[in-house]
Amino acid sequence: MVGGDCDFKFASHLDLAIPKHPLPSTTTNVMEANLAKLSEYQISNFFEKNAPATQRECDLEAVRITGTSVHTTSLHTVLNSDETRVVQFRTGYAALDMEFLIEQAYGRFTPHHESVGKLGQLHVYTMLNVGGVSMYLARDALNQNNFSLRKYTVQDFARFFASTWNNTPKRMPCPSRASLLDEYSSEFSQLQAGLPERFRLTLANLISMLPSLLAANWPLVPNHTDLLENNIYVSMETGHIMGICDWKDTTIGPFGMSLGGLETMFGTETMS
Repeated sequence: MVGGDCDFKFASHLDLAIPKHPLPSTTTNVMEANLAKLSEYQISNFFEKNAPATQRECDLEAVRITGTSVHTTSLHTVLNSDETRVVQFRTGYAALDMEFLIEQAYGRFTPHHESVGKLGQLHVYTMLNVGGVSMYLARDALNQNNFSLRKYTVQDFARFFASTWNNTPKRMPCPSRASLLDEYSSEFSQLQAGLPERFRLTLANLISMLPSLLAANWPLVPNHTDLLENNIYVSMETGHIMGICDWKDTTIGPFGMSLGGLETMFGTETMS
């Protein structure tokens, strides 16, 4: 789970940052180094913004909760046991009230959270680890043998979206469809005005279709707004999705608003 500036996490073993299966390629080593630098920056940034909370105080609280030694990370680490827990500290504006709703809508694709109180002004949660590694690190393995594993990732991604269509609670607090229509229309109109002429007809067509997207018979659901490779965790052995992380910016809106994440599934960056 990517921490950003609103959460800080611990895994309850010292060796949890070591992948269960080594990732040998030079490209992957560079990826791991980049993630390590990002993690270091996120941890430092979190405590700068949330003083007087300190890393040592959070360390001690995580040890008390788990009863074990802890390894500090702002990225969801690769764990060796399904029983390993993660302890997460969040600022008030990023508390996990929405994520308990997300668990109902997305089922097995989200980590199970439990609130365990507060440490000063920080909200404290424990959650089950989803396992696997991020698609960012598993890319080479998924693409081997004519993408033989990636097809299972894509199938699970379809199940991920089907889950929210079928399982989002009926009595969920929702914004009004009229307010969403105004919001989306305004944003698309700004894009239409600011983009080059060749894009404006496409934006005009999209704006004309917004009322149908917000019709009463189209469901409103929790939408993940950041379905990038770092937030999708997969099994390197099977290609199946183990879980989706980093739900802090979830919004309630029409089903399908996060389908842009399909680019993550199908896109492969090339030099040409």
